[in-house]
Amino acid sequence: MTQTRDDVIRLVKEGNTAVAWITTKGAVVHVPTQPTVCIESVDASFFDDPAFPKPVLVISGTKGLSAVDPEWDGRDLFTCSNPECKQTHNSDWTTHDNLWRKTTHA
Repeated sequence: MTQTRDDVIRLVKEGNTAVAWITTKGAVVHVPTQPTVCIESVDASFFDDPAFPKPVLVISGTKGLSAVDPEWDGRDLFTCSNPECKQTHNSDWTTHDNLWRKTTHA
């Protein structure tokens, strides 16, 4: 069954389902009650391991990823506050990029 962005957001907010977003960098993994983590160079098959907590929803891309950010305002798009940019950005991809940036600078 294909999950909509709203479905993914609802599942994250309910806190009963682990979610893994698979992107070209690897996986962004949200397990309820745990910090969201990034795992480099893994694909969806990584989550077939019986040791991984169930249920887990594997998403290709970043659909609904903004829901893991406690400061997210609920919007799909936002206007950059950088005076030199002022462009509109996708909130899910921005959350993705910010999480990976934190991982590589930790």
